[in-house]
Amino acid sequence: MSVNDSRELVEAMLQQEFEGSGIEATTIVYKNAEEIIKTSKMGLWAQSAVQESVVINMRMPGIKRFLRNLAEMGVGVTAEYQGVLYKFVPKRRRPAPVCSVLRLDWPKWEWVVT
Repeated sequence: MSVNDSRELVEAMLQQEFEGSGIEATTIVYKNAEEIIKTSKMGLWAQSAVQESVVINMRMPGIKRFLRNLAEMGVGVTAEYQGVLYKFVPKRRRPAPVCSVLRLDWPKWEWVVT
């Protein structure tokens, strides 16, 4: 799994999954980590770090720029943008969505199954 797989997810799937400018361009992210978009090789997981749920417009320039930068860091890096944690996870390493949590374990973010 590579930076290219992460880039593909952002460039191709973001446009495809979140079309338009209304409600179809949004997703809801919850306290439990969930996969919000995926390809056959890679998934983008997200988790609210501040509220029970957060509505995100995935077509906004800021989130696109953030996800492009995160994609350049490759898989396994978790970063926060406006109170939501994001991480690219290769398909073979995906944790169970119901019990997956992103947590800050210094010096890096890691998946922690609780």
